[in-house]
Amino acid sequence: EREIEVYFEAGESAAMLSLLTDVLRCPRVSSYERYRETLYTENVEIASDRFPYGHVVELELKSGKESLLTEIAELLKLSSMLCSRLSCDDLYRVLCDKAGIISKADILFSDKDMPQISDYINEISSYL
Repeated sequence: EREIEVYFEAGESAAMLSLLTDVLRCPRVSSYERYRETLYTENVEIASDRFPYGHVVELELKSGKESLLTEIAELLKLSSMLCSRLSCDDLYRVLCDKAGIISKADILFSDKDMPQISDYINEISSYL
């Protein structure tokens, strides 16, 4: 997937939403809540995300050799964890499928039916 990042202030969210939906005619597909902490090394961005369905750590290579990702994962003691190339939306849909529930457009912490990674780790390991 091609990723484009744009930063704006929280107070500008209504204007950004209007620009996307009204001017550019982009349909709203989904949204999700998360708490993110981002750390940077020389060539790797490390994002620690707490989603309604569980905790995910993302390592993104900004430049350099891919072996640097393995080095960082080992330093952070992540090398024994399950790895995935699924997006957060795709992971949510797989979890819902395994839990036998219909996925929703909005992934919210207040959703009492939210499946948890920890509950389905064995069932989803083939997707990771």
